[in-house]
Amino acid sequence: MPRTPGINAVLERLLADDRADLHVALPGVVQSYDPATQTASIKPMVQRVVREQDDERAVDPMPVLPAVPVVFARGGGYFMTFPLVAGDAGLLVFCERDPGPWRHTGQDSDPGDEGLHGLTGAVFYPGLETEARALPTRPGHLVVGKEGGPELHIDGSHVDVGAAGGNFVALSNLVSAQLAALKSAINGWTPVPNDGGAALKVALTSWLGSSSATAATIARAT
Repeated sequence: MPRTPGINAVLERLLADDRADLHVALPGVVQSYDPATQTASIKPMVQRVVREQDDERAVDPMPVLPAVPVVFARGGGYFMTFPLVAGDAGLLVFCERDPGPWRHTGQDSDPGDEGLHGLTGAVFYPGLETEARALPTRPGHLVVGKEGGPELHIDGSHVDVGAAGGNFVALSNLVSAQLAALKSAINGWTPVPNDGGAALKVALTSWLGSSSATAATIARAT
């Protein structure tokens, strides 16, 4: 004869069932992305643990979540975006209440749905990845780049475009000034018959001695 569960067991089961529908954060993977609405279909990548009627443990795959708002860095009129593609991973965060009404109106809104930390309250932060896709470390550098492609490095002294290190970038105004000075030196040269170009050599040598740097002191490129 089956034993009737006690009140503690019943309460614990009720609490467990309630917690099963309360979500905080999970890794997820993009299935598709809509840049017009800045939303994505996201598949949660950790299964939900459930208890069967006989109290046996089971795992239940979670559904793909449609139209999840994607959170990009933004503020003060500045922003940073990148094209999400299927297979990109990140972190699903489940808001206390569904932010949908606020996103539609921009106003202090009634959430409608009274559930807490439900699936409808999900937003997605791109970037959380598996160990196999960890980014290489660049100690002491802020790096913006393309995997396998060019990078922008910023450290305490320099901004490097293309990769760390490289040559200082020539500045157009300084280059123009030096070309103007060279033109002036040539225009100021008076040809001397039979001097073999000695006067021109003196003029150019004088210009070279007075010319200044044409490169930036912070920006470098490769």
